[in-house]
Amino acid sequence: MKRTFVCIALLIFSACASVPTPPENPCLKRHGAIDIGSGSTKAFAAIVDVCSQPKHIVEVLFDQKVKIAFAENIERNSEAAISNEVLVDASAKIATLAEKIVALKVDSLTTVATAAFRKATNGIEVANIIGRAIRERVRQTAKINSEKLNVQILSQSEEAAIGSASALSARPTTVASPSDLPLVVWDIGGGSMQMLAVDSKALFTGDLASETFKNKVIQEIQNKPATILSPNPLGKFAKQAVSMARLHAQKNVADFFKKTKAHWIGIGGVLAISVKKQVEREGFSMRQPGLVTSASIEATLGRRASRTDEEIDSEYRTTEITNLALVLGYMKELKIDQYEAVEASLVQGLIVGPQSF
Repeated sequence: MKRTFVCIALLIFSACASVPTPPENPCLKRHGAIDIGSGSTKAFAAIVDVCSQPKHIVEVLFDQKVKIAFAENIERNSEAAISNEVLVDASAKIATLAEKIVALKVDSLTTVATAAFRKATNGIEVANIIGRAIRERVRQTAKINSEKLNVQILSQSEEAAIGSASALSARPTTVASPSDLPLVVWDIGGGSMQMLAVDSKALFTGDLASETFKNKVIQEIQNKPATILSPNPLGKFAKQAVSMARLHAQKNVADFFKKTKAHWIGIGGVLAISVKKQVEREGFSMRQPGLVTSASIEATLGRRASRTDEEIDSEYRTTEITNLALVLGYMKELKIDQYEAVEASLVQGLIVGPQSF
């Protein structure tokens, strides 16, 4: 009986062993991206269907964000440079993110830097050092050509185009936009702002963003020295901050965005995370999930303007309240009644775009 059992087991094993392994789907590629932003760095990896048109994300493998305050560091540096202290910390954190992504056996890893590196007097040098730290950390395990592991500093127009691709790839189908309205992707980060009309490619780029606006409020409205890091509590200065943002939009934004009725999609740390989550936290209802109204932002600002840093539950507490004022001022001037918040940064666009392949 025992011998019969052994024979049957061997036959089953032999049959299983002879079944060929299904071939890998050549359309499915594993790609990773790191977006070194002005206030935070985002790392992302996913399986992408590269044969579909447009290419799309099939499965998210990794998604992590770490705070690295490049813009704040540059603003406080008399030479407008990234300090060695921040560089050492950033290199270690970003190399660790790269190591985690490469461990997922990705076919490519694209790393980009944005506004802070465009502005910093040593931006190119710092990007090269971080790229070297990445290569040294992953050289033993990466199957990627080391030349592909450099850090590329994007222009604002490149940032806007990739951000638009990110928005469209990450956009949920639960929010319906009016079919007769053009789409405008609006991105506000720590050090820059972009608006891109998806169809016409009309573009606005500016340097008023989360950190830069916060510092303008501190120095020009509150009349405090540049050494002060937080405007909180904003209090009675909230209305002036909104007016400052509104005036900036009036003077700088192209007429296309002022006169064209559009469906606005907000991405990036300010529009899709900071403002949206503050509105939700205060319990103000939205017309539809994901749609943030100017009325709800104004009500949220009124409720939160009196709060101190200790009363704001966020590692980005110094910019949370001024983010509300910045967005509200722009929406008032551009007559934007609402925008669709899509939690996307550049990383989604980087892995579905041609630059990753």
